Amino acid sequence: MTRGRVVEIDSEHLVLSRNSRSSDIFLVLSGYVLLQSSSPQGRQFVIDVVKPGQLFGFAGLLGLPSERLDAIALTAGKLAALDPAVFEKALRETPEFAIKVVHYLMRRLQRRTQQVEDLVMLSFGSRLAKWLLNLDRKSTRLNSSHRT
Repeated sequence: MTRGRVVEIDSEHLVLSRNSRSSDIFLVLSGYVLLQSSSPQGRQFVIDVVKPGQLFGFAGLLGLPSERLDAIALTAGKLAALDPAVFEKALRETPEFAIKVVHYLMRRLQRRTQQVEDLVMLSFGSRLAKWLLNLDRKSTRLNSSHRT
């Protein structure tokens, strides 16, 4: 059993595809990865943009036969491909790590719940306005953190 390996990816590299059989859990070391779902008609739904320090690809850990999304590199970068058995062992043996992973997954679930609520309850114009306001807040935080 291997512990993991570092994978270098180019921009637009397909890391995972819907229904792929990868059992690895991926930790983004550098770069950005887009998680999306696609319909048979070609419609795409952005699920998340995974940043350095974040995880994706939990199908193997959950015992699922395949992924339910596409993961595409937005930029060149590096990923750590982690063996699910090693990841699970780390969860069991390191409570601090397990708590951090649970917090991370809870934040992701909270964002997904908000996305679904927005899709169901807000008009397109309202969703666009909300997205632009959030983008402005993120930009303001980034700019103020670079000044300090």
